[in-house]
Amino acid sequence: MNLESSSSRAGVGLSTATTLIRDTIPLAIENYHLLRRLWREEVVPVLRKEFDALRPAHVPDAPTHASLLTARQATEHVSA
Repeated sequence: MNLESSSSRAGVGLSTATTLIRDTIPLAIENYHLLRRLWREEVVPVLRKEFDALRPAHVPDAPTHASLLTARQATEHVSA
């Protein structure tokens, strides 16, 4: 999968896959869950890896829950 020719990479993720699968393809619930699992386990990791490779060096990583908690705890520790 090559994303270099993609003009817009925003919004690609599990919710996009879920919406696409749920709204455009009438499937049995078992198939829906299978496609969602395949997207989560096989497609999304590849997309994230390619997005990371294409991200310019000056652009920081997106915040994670863990990084936000760490920053919050550091702020609370300083102000206490």
